Amino acid sequence: MSDYHEENSTEEVPEEVEKYAQEAVNHFQQELSNEQPSAPPADDNGFIVVPQDVTTTTTTTTTDETKVVEEPVKPVVVTKKTDTKSEQSCSGFKACPYYFLGINCLSKVQIPPKVKDLVLWENPKVSGAVLGSSLVLLLSLATFTLLSVASTLLLLALAAVGVYRFYLSLLFRIKGTYDDTFDKLSSFDLSLPKDKVQELARLLDTDINKLANQFKSIVLWDNLATSSIAFFVTYLVYCVGSWFNTITLLVLAIVAVFSLPKVYQIYRVQIDQTIQQATAFAHKTADDLMAKLPFLKKKVQ
Repeated sequence: MSDYHEENSTEEVPEEVEKYAQEAVNHFQQELSNEQPSAPPADDNGFIVVPQDVTTTTTTTTTDETKVVEEPVKPVVVTKKTDTKSEQSCSGFKACPYYFLGINCLSKVQIPPKVKDLVLWENPKVSGAVLGSSLVLLLSLATFTLLSVASTLLLLALAAVGVYRFYLSLLFRIKGTYDDTFDKLSSFDLSLPKDKVQELARLLDTDINKLANQFKSIVLWDNLATSSIAFFVTYLVYCVGSWFNTITLLVLAIVAVFSLPKVYQIYRVQIDQTIQQATAFAHKTADDLMAKLPFLKKKVQ
């Protein structure tokens, strides 16, 4: 009896296990099929195809109902901005390279702010006073000798200070008011610091030695190119000196310094356009001349 029960139990157990295992597998596969999202469409090469009209769904919740609104995603178009100023400067640079190269070099020169404000007439009273006194001094030197001008300026300074000091002393005796202007000026120390004097002397010593060696190299024609340039520049200075006086050149330089930067600052666009047109005309004339005279073109090439 026990043997027969054991044989039946060994035959019925595998069927029940197989049945429960099959049900578990089917249930697990059904859950996987419900959770796994559908794969996006792909082309023949295996790349994912993205539809052109992509929409995003936004849900807006109100107290009464829920509305689903589909908004199309607008494509982002990246546009490259072009700087008109840079294009104009580039075109002008092609037409007149030396002019814009000179302007670029001048713009990189570091000018002290006070000097820049003085030249650009930021304070008209100060700029006018400096320009007027400079012109009076140069015209005086052009008319009289250096010793007479220097002695006259010293006499005027002594006379003005003496008259003002006499006026202050007279005012003190009459009204009893005392002005300590001259006391402050007398207590002001004009002596230079020793470290600054030593540094200046060291710089002057280095620069003077460098200039002396450079002058010796130019005179002895150690470098052919440098000596040739020095000879040509010296000849130009000689020609200019034979045409103009030194005081006249200084007067013209002072007037140019106080007038040209301000004029260029105001009429910069018109000046650039005029120089660009003149340079373009010069280039066109040169090209026409080269076309009419082919032998000049061969020599240039």
